[in-house]
Amino acid sequence: MNALPPAAVQGADCQADAWQLLDCALPELKTAWPSLWPDLRRWLDDGTSRLGAEVARARLDQVLAEAGRLGRLGRGAAPLLAALQGWPQALDALADEADADADAVWTAWHDLVRDWQRSPNAAALATLLAHLPDTARTCAGSPPRLTGWWTLLRRLAHETSVSIHGHHRTHASPCLDEAIALGADLLAVWPLDALTQWLDWGLRLHSGHPPRLRDYFAARSPDSLALLARLRPGTALETLQPRLDANARALWGSAPLLAPVRTWGRQAPMGFVACWQGDTLLLPDVLDVRDGVPAHTRYLLRMAHALGHRRHSTPLAAGQHSLLQRLAIGVFEDARIDTLLLRDLPGWQPLLRQLHPLPTPQAAAQGWPARLLQLSAALMGWWPEPASDGETAGPLTQACAAFRQVLADGKGEGSTAQMARLAVDWLVACQRQNPAQSPAGAALPGAGWLDEVSLVAVDYRDDNRLLWPILDDDNAADADQARSAPPDAPRLPPRLYPEWDEALGCDKPDWVSVHEALLHSASPVALDALLAGQGALRERLARQWARVWPHGRGRVRRLARGSELDLDLALQAATDWRCGLLPDERIEQHHRPDSRDLSVLILLDLSASLADPLAPGEGQVAGGLNGAIALPHRLALSQLAVALLLDTLGDAVPVAVAGFHSNGRHAVHYWHIKGFDEPAAGAPRQRLAALQPAWSTRLGPALRHAGASLLHQRTAARLLLVLTDGEPADIDVPPGAPDLLRDSQRVVQQLRSQGLTVYGIGLEGAPASADPDRIAYMPAIFGAQHSALAHPGDLPEALGQAVWRLGTGR
Repeated sequence: MNALPPAAVQGADCQADAWQLLDCALPELKTAWPSLWPDLRRWLDDGTSRLGAEVARARLDQVLAEAGRLGRLGRGAAPLLAALQGWPQALDALADEADADADAVWTAWHDLVRDWQRSPNAAALATLLAHLPDTARTCAGSPPRLTGWWTLLRRLAHETSVSIHGHHRTHASPCLDEAIALGADLLAVWPLDALTQWLDWGLRLHSGHPPRLRDYFAARSPDSLALLARLRPGTALETLQPRLDANARALWGSAPLLAPVRTWGRQAPMGFVACWQGDTLLLPDVLDVRDGVPAHTRYLLRMAHALGHRRHSTPLAAGQHSLLQRLAIGVFEDARIDTLLLRDLPGWQPLLRQLHPLPTPQAAAQGWPARLLQLSAALMGWWPEPASDGETAGPLTQACAAFRQVLADGKGEGSTAQMARLAVDWLVACQRQNPAQSPAGAALPGAGWLDEVSLVAVDYRDDNRLLWPILDDDNAADADQARSAPPDAPRLPPRLYPEWDEALGCDKPDWVSVHEALLHSASPVALDALLAGQGALRERLARQWARVWPHGRGRVRRLARGSELDLDLALQAATDWRCGLLPDERIEQHHRPDSRDLSVLILLDLSASLADPLAPGEGQVAGGLNGAIALPHRLALSQLAVALLLDTLGDAVPVAVAGFHSNGRHAVHYWHIKGFDEPAAGAPRQRLAALQPAWSTRLGPALRHAGASLLHQRTAARLLLVLTDGEPADIDVPPGAPDLLRDSQRVVQQLRSQGLTVYGIGLEGAPASADPDRIAYMPAIFGAQHSALAHPGDLPEALGQAVWRLGTGR
């Protein structure tokens, strides 16, 4: 038997038995034992006082036996030392559970150790034991959640371990450590069935790709975060953004840019409510029903309060005020903003009161956090002002009266500076009334921003970051950078869209990021010169439209009272009267504005192949004043065709033009060239001249984004025209993989089912391959609604013909 380490001989009546039970001779254990045993002894003594000597000693023996077993597995001292440190804390978290539950936990643990010991994942045992205390505390009161989590980890280890020869696993799971480290955070929010779905999706999406597995199970990849957001209990901000945007525009005329903040995990801000970051309002990613108030209403109240600060608050110098003064000023300013809000929307008062916590009657004796909460409720009129003989009666009553006087009993607005003076006066009055509880000596947490917020936590109020810009170095840096940065085209946050995976047979959620922006301008001199030489083609297209297109006015006949006389009907009435017949008195007419109920969106493929030189003769465009003209590449053909169509249609039809290209799934760029309500001449022509082809063709996300824009048009017919010169492809998709082709096909089918007409025009020219097995991408994506131009020079006329035929139903 191993001898007790010399440094641990003294007081070894119980220690010798513990050392003997370990039965392990690892040198690392002998070195660490003198520092481990005092903690184990304290744990034993604490357990004896709570559970009794017999139960406490049995738990210690169980931990020591398990640690010794791990030490004899031949995997080094790391699992043993981690077990001696982790299991006591884990058992404390599960101490109140029944014996049957405790036995189930030990059984599940032994099964896991036996499984991993015989695999390359044995090293993960130390990681699992290091995170065991946090995981057990999260699962306190529910041991089946802990054992269920271990079952998921066993499955993850088995299915992601690699075997390069035979059925034996030879390489450890690349993502097991990441999943173990995330366990406590996941179990604190998601139920086991949701985590099972999350694990299933990760294995289906990224099996066989170690770096992606690590990012997914560490919750770093966008698809992992998106799936967790969907599976999380509650209502996600992204699902309510359109509704919140509409509410804000209806109530205040404009809507702020909203961005979600992750509120789970150890890195998430505690007690986060809302804050401004530049012009973006940050809100929690998920909210649930609270006190009967639904998540949408809670988001709307937070947005209203933050916008109130934006309109009415002015920054103050943080260095001139102490921590307690800043908190009191924030309470007064929040009450002022809420009061002004309720003047415009008095029906919201029950909601605000329902979400505002009320202090206990003994608030003055409970310290400054409770007194600040009492002050907040009293300023809003939701807390009865105490009698004059109470400890804080004088200061509180005086503060409420002064607050109402500043707001002029419902007529004035006050200012942030006035609220600061009221807050300081209130603190001074409290100090004079009770010098023993001085603000300078009040017990408060550290000066960190989150600690301040947690003192006076009201569900719908933000962190008052706008009041103290000097406290937030990030905001100051952002402001300096914004002042020094040159103006640039406005950009929006990326939009996330799903994408079809052929191997999985389903859409991968939030897989692609679409970045949209307004395209910059360039000189349209060259484009204007091309248009000037296309007079004959322009006249031919105009004649086609003139035969079927309304001329801007429609005639309503057979009116008893119209704006003018209808000569044909008047002559008919006169003839009937002379013949002895009763004439029709409805002989007047009225002209009213008339136009075809159609909107068109033209989507241009701007991939790098658009700039490839055309073969001799392919770029010939007929119809010029001096005969045919030759264009060098498909980009020039697309520019000419779109400009010619816009000139032909004018402003009679709402037409939008956009372009796209991609550089991987996280960089799909969507450029706005012309809006539906923009006049055709001017800025759209300059943007059209600035087109620059680059990168690849990821068609599906661009179709989804363009279709979403076209669906907002309230016209009877909505036409989406796609100009492309090649099969969908991207740098992160293997050549020949059918995923992008099938995704584009499914998007076209979905848009058509929603009432859109989707038509494709292919600019690839002569077929590049005569292989009969090769699937032609145009009919595969667009079906019969497409035209593949063997001669790209026909594009200007083909585009006009397509709009004329589809728009008129011919």
